[in-house]
Formats: sequence, structure tokens, C-alpha cells
Amino acid sequence: MKVVLILLCFSPLAWSGQTSPQTLLAIQNYIVTDDLTAAENQLTAALKENPNDGGLYNLQGIIDAKRNQLDRAENDFTKALRLRPDLTGAYLNLARVYELRNERTSESVQRAISLYREFLKRQPSSVEGRLGLVKVLEWKGEFLLSLGELGRLPAGRREQPLALALRCADLSGLGRLEEASKAAEALVRTPEVTEDDIDLVIPILKERHADSLMIQLLEMWQQNHAPSSDLLWSLADAYTRLGQRGNARQVLEAIAQRDPTSTQPLLQLAHIAYDERKLEDALGYLAHARDLEPNNAAVHFFFGIVEIELDLPVDAKKSLARAIELDPSNAAYYYARGSVELQGKSAWDAIPYFQKYIALKPNDPRGHFALGAAQFASQDYESATKEMELVCRYKETVAGAEYFLGRIAKVNGDWKMAADHLQHSVEADPNYSESHAELGLVKLHLGDIPGAQRELARSLSLNPDSALANANLLALYQRTRDPRISDQQKKLAELDAKRSQKQELMTRTVGVRP
Repeated sequence: MKVVLILLCFSPLAWSGQTSPQTLLAIQNYIVTDDLTAAENQLTAALKENPNDGGLYNLQGIIDAKRNQLDRAENDFTKALRLRPDLTGAYLNLARVYELRNERTSESVQRAISLYREFLKRQPSSVEGRLGLVKVLEWKGEFLLSLGELGRLPAGRREQPLALALRCADLSGLGRLEEASKAAEALVRTPEVTEDDIDLVIPILKERHADSLMIQLLEMWQQNHAPSSDLLWSLADAYTRLGQRGNARQVLEAIAQRDPTSTQPLLQLAHIAYDERKLEDALGYLAHARDLEPNNAAVHFFFGIVEIELDLPVDAKKSLARAIELDPSNAAYYYARGSVELQGKSAWDAIPYFQKYIALKPNDPRGHFALGAAQFASQDYESATKEMELVCRYKETVAGAEYFLGRIAKVNGDWKMAADHLQHSVEADPNYSESHAELGLVKLHLGDIPGAQRELARSLSLNPDSALANANLLALYQRTRDPRISDQQKKLAELDAKRSQKQELMTRTVGVRP
């Protein structure tokens, strides 16, 4: 909603013994016609003659506000009220300066509330002042008080667009969504409604996560109007939060058509495609975004992440290297590049990238965990042990750290210690197949056949195609001379053990999201 500052009202109090009404009228006419230079010239001359005329400072404040010089306008209106406490228009003007600032801090909102209340004491029938008070009470989150002030409007004025928009927002803030929905319908049906009125409701709907009502309101508005890109973004975000990706995609494509030079809708479309596992589509959107902004590091990073998932490590390295070149201070880029190296044959190449990540984010346990995983893959078990012991107390890394510590103990032939670590791993994350597979093999070596059977069954229930679990199950069958040995050997031969092993190692590193 546009905030329009009112001019000084004419009354005997406006010029009693000070500036002539003709001078005031001339200044006001210049302001109305936006000839602010002429207005200020005449105002300066008038202030020389009447330096204590509060009405003149009120007019000066209007000029400053029109020029968006809000600090000066605040000083002008404050001085006007100090000189003329009865100047009702200055209360309204000063309150609107706080609105124009749009700071929404508790102090500025409270000042605006106090000014509107003071104004309404002097002009209690003012619809304009009442609606201003309703709005700033809403900004403060005083939705019930705001709704009460709406009820004090004349009946005929409660159905005007601004009042309906504020009512919809207040009801949404109070969680009375069914009533808010009716107010939204009435608002959109009102012939005089504008997008400024719709804009008043959107922040509260976002704050209260009322996405269904947001969609209802904006879809109704869209039926008979061409919404701005800002409203379309609000609609796309609401669709996305509710998982309606198809609808979100349509809206984002409309935004992209309106502004073919913007990468923002393309990136959002790429995120949707990525979440839907339509990775080739994601690359298409990103390629377009990359053409538009070849020096946007975030685009190259996202490109690299998608290429990782498409098993294109060479291309992913190039994209991530470009991201690092463009933004060498972004820790996530080093993490992603290290993750690509960790998938390759030379896992030690990942180590410098994870070390750089740790240097940039020393308090993030994921960096130490990823470094430990790279050291484990490089068979530097001593260094890997140090890193994993650092992070085995953190919730986000304890399961993985205990898993690797268990595997290191297994390499060292300490089966009891291996069992302890792997048991801690499955307790921290009971849904990771490989921890159960490793624990099953350890229990087999410790002679706990029922325990081994239980862990391997759990592992295969989580991931029937796990090469590790199937190999360990074959070892169990061979130990117990199970007649299913031949069938298990055939199944194991069908699995790509090398790829499974690579994926297993990557699964235990913390995933990277664009």
C-alpha cells in the first residue's frame, strides 16, 4: 500500500497570527503538483518570517518525505508537534514516516501506534487514522487488538479492500483460517481491490506458514489479474513448501518468461528438478543459468553437485574447480570437490580439500569426519583414527565415526573393539545397512552365529543389493555349511562390488546439498 502524507488542514488554528493562508495554500499547491523546488523556496522564505510556525515544519516534512529523506522528515514533523501540539495532521504524517521506513522494529512500531492513538483522540471518526492503527498493531503481532480496532470502523467502511485485507491478515495471525479464507474471498471480489491490498496479507501468511490460504488467495487473484513477479514468487514458494512441485514449476517458468535475463527462477527450477531426481532437467536449467551468469560461483557449484550424482566425476571436478576459483572463501565448494575425489581411485587427492574446509570451518565436525574418511580410504589408519575420535561425540557424525573406528579395529585384528564400535554405530543410526553388515561379520569371527545372522538379515532388509552384506552372508553360509552357498555365490557375482564399495564409502561421508 502506498503511504500518502496528508497536507496541513485549514482552520483558524492553522494560521492564527502566523503565516498567511494564501502562502500556505501556494506552498501546498506546489507540493500537490510535485514542484518541490518552488514549494521549498517559498517555504524557506516563510520560515524566515515565522520561524516558530509548526504548520510550516509540517509542510517541510512532507517535502522531505516525498524526497525519501525520512530522517529529516521525522525531525520536521517532531518539531511541528512540539510547536503545535494541536496540529492533528502532523501526528498522522509522523506515524507514516515510521511506516515508510518499514523497519518494523519494536521501537518504531510502538511510536507509530502511539501517534495513531493520539491522532484518534483528536479525530476519533477518522477512517484513515483507524486503518493506520490497525496496520501497525498487526505489525506488532497484536492481531486481536488490531481486529478490535477494525470493528470500530463504520459498517460501510469495513467492506473496503484495505479493511478486508487487514481483516484477512489479522484472522490469519490468530489462526482463524476458515474466517480468513472468507475474508480473502471477499477481498478479491471487491471491484476496487489492488495488488497493494493483496500485498498487505502476504507477510502474515508467510509468517504463519498458511500456505494453503496463500495459494487460495493468489490463485483467486490470478484469475482476473496479472500478478506481479513478487506475487508469483510468493505463489511458487507456497506450492513448493506444500510439495506441489508441478504447480511451482509452472509459476516459475512464467516468471522466467517475464524476465529471461534472471537466473533466480532457473535456479529454483533446477532445485525442483533435483528434488524430483530429474537430474538431466536440472542440468538444462543450470546450463541456461550458467550462460546468463558465467561468473556465478553458486551456479557452477550446483552444476557440479548434479554431475556427481550423474556419475560424471571429470565434469564435476571442472565445475567445482570453477566455483572455487570464483569464490575461494566458500567452504562448501571444497567439501564437494573433496567428495568427488573420494569417489575416485586416488582418495588421497581428497585430503587437501577437506583440510581446506576444516581451515574455513574449524568447528564443523563434518569436516573432520570427511577428512577421516579420506584418510581411511588412503589406508592412513592412524590419522583416520585421530579424526574419527574427534567427532564420535557429535550427534551428526557419531554413527559414521564409530563405523570407521570399527573397521579400523577390524583391520588391526581387534574383533572385540570392532564389535564395540560397530554396536555404537548401529545404535546411533539403526538404518544404515553397512554398519549391520560389518557388525554381522565381526560377530561371525567372534563365534556369535545367531548375532551374525540377525545383523546380516537387518542389513539386507535395508539394502538387498549391498555387496558387503551379500559377501558377508556368503561367509556365514560357508561357516555354517548352508546349502544356499551356490545361490549366494551367483547373486554376489551379479553385483558390482567395486561400485558398491565406492558408494558405501561416499554414503558414510556427509552429503553435500546445492
